[in-house]
Amino acid sequence: MTIFDVKKAFNESLKKFTGIEVASKQVDENFDTPVFFTEMEIISSSALNKTFQENNVRLRAIYFPKIEKDQADMLKMIARLEECYRLNFYVKDRVLNVKEIEYDIDEENGYLIFTFKLSYLIAYEKEKYDFMENVEINNK
Repeated sequence: MTIFDVKKAFNESLKKFTGIEVASKQVDENFDTPVFFTEMEIISSSALNKTFQENNVRLRAIYFPKIEKDQADMLKMIARLEECYRLNFYVKDRVLNVKEIEYDIDEENGYLIFTFKLSYLIAYEKEKYDFMENVEINNK
């Protein structure tokens, strides 16, 4: 499982659970709503030893409702997103625990920010070594 897999799973799950498109951050200011934009922040990535690495990431969905600044719609979206992501997040064949769900409605600009953290381990194959079959010691 890679960082790319996590971001891809997030985008796909948003579309699946809400039916709303996830747009590229490269669009100009004229975009169709409702729409999500997503971000992923790598908080830390640390090798624990030769075979395990721990990744901590923050996933963020920015939601623009169909009607500009529709607070009721944004509150309903918070409830829907909490229901979808409150416990687990699925990436390929893995189930990751969701931590620290946060949300904020930017009333001035009319969008919702929904954020949560994930922490997961990646296992790497152990190095393979050739073993000696017989050791002969000549003590003279």
